[in-house]
Amino acid sequence: MPSEFLDEKEKKILELDARKRVYNIVSQSAGCHFREIERRSGLSTGSVKYHLDYLAKKDLIMHEKEGNNIRYFPRGFSSKNKKLM
Repeated sequence: MPSEFLDEKEKKILELDARKRVYNIVSQSAGCHFREIERRSGLSTGSVKYHLDYLAKKDLIMHEKEGNNIRYFPRGFSSKNKKLM
């Protein structure tokens, strides 16, 4: 979900540049893995983990475990689209 469709509370959550970078990667590349987010963001492993957990806690993103991997999706991403991926 593009950030222009977020309410004020959600926009405040994304004021931090690193968090917004992680959110944008997940939004633009739904279903990407942790390491891919880490590579694209240029952030450390701990920072990426922290921001992903925080965004999931605030319901801006979702995660789904698939074997040993975890895939990240923007909020509202339909399960029908997940199956296609």
